[in-house]
Amino acid sequence: MKSIIRFSFAALALILSGSIYVAAEQKQEMPDYMKPYTGSAEFEQIKSLAGTWSGTGVMHGKEEQFTVTYETSAGGSVVVEKSFPGTPMEMISIYSEKDGQVVMTHYCMLKNQPELALKNSGDGTLEFVLIGGANMDASKDMHMHSLKLTIKDDDTIVQEWTPYAGGEAQKDATTLTLTRAQ
Repeated sequence: MKSIIRFSFAALALILSGSIYVAAEQKQEMPDYMKPYTGSAEFEQIKSLAGTWSGTGVMHGKEEQFTVTYETSAGGSVVVEKSFPGTPMEMISIYSEKDGQVVMTHYCMLKNQPELALKNSGDGTLEFVLIGGANMDASKDMHMHSLKLTIKDDDTIVQEWTPYAGGEAQKDATTLTLTRAQ
């Protein structure tokens, strides 16, 4: 009986050492397409926001509490931003790079999907403007037309969303001041 137990332990040790060796070999042979994505400096700034943010902002003339989350996905090639996560007002914005330019599609509670592209950046500020979209006529329908995202420091950001309707900027822009949740 003792010899069977010793044999079982020896066989188990051999199997485990072989598994560890195979895992180490596989790690060394990872193809380039499976390595985490590293994008432009601006895209990497957005990736650095991963986590939960909370704060206040004015929406439709009323001060509101906000929660926004950022999460990287698809091997680091996209950032998923959720505003009002888990509520009926939840909205999602997907940041990625297209032909070397940072773009964002905003899946809005208005049931449209404006696409914005990075037009200016510097000093921690990223300015996005409308380049297209779906389920809207930008010349007349209400939509998010621009976003100014300012990264003040590692724990503070400001989002300034400007809606358009009838082809003009609306007075009720939404400005959110958010701090990283601990």
